Amino acid sequence: MSIYFFVEDIMGNFNFDLKDIPKKEDLLKYSNKNKPLNINAIQACLYLIRTTDEILKIVDSQFQKYGVSDGKFSVLMTLYNKDNHQLIPSELSNELNVTRATISGLLDGLEKDMLVERCKHPSDGRMLTIKITEKGVKLMDELCPKHFALLSRLLGSLDCESLNSFTDNLKHIRIGIKE
Repeated sequence: MSIYFFVEDIMGNFNFDLKDIPKKEDLLKYSNKNKPLNINAIQACLYLIRTTDEILKIVDSQFQKYGVSDGKFSVLMTLYNKDNHQLIPSELSNELNVTRATISGLLDGLEKDMLVERCKHPSDGRMLTIKITEKGVKLMDELCPKHFALLSRLLGSLDCESLNSFTDNLKHIRIGIKE
């Protein structure tokens, strides 16, 4: 994933693959009196995108060592954290906020890898439940401590107060995005 900066001006849309975040004075060129830009917000957003990109590369590298993608890990983690280690596909779809088609594709791959299995629903024979297998549980038993240690290390340079403030700010950003 790369950082892209889209600017619309007289000549149309431009797409810049950024190695460095633009300086304030460079961004001011795209602001005008009728539509002033919040340059600090732009820079913060670009830093957030860049940092997210770097974190995702590190996390993806770890997942690849275990033969899973972010999506597969999310499915496994959701099932792993359920008391009975199972859900119906529509519940998985809702919990992960993805389409049923996406869940279906992830489940096909996980089933092929013998990390989940499709079982008949105990009370409705027309439905299926998705259950994490023993192999899937063992994978998560091994991967989860390493994964969460990695996440802890990635933000470990921040003290508790900074992390709380950072988390609060991210929550506010998410609320703003949804509005």
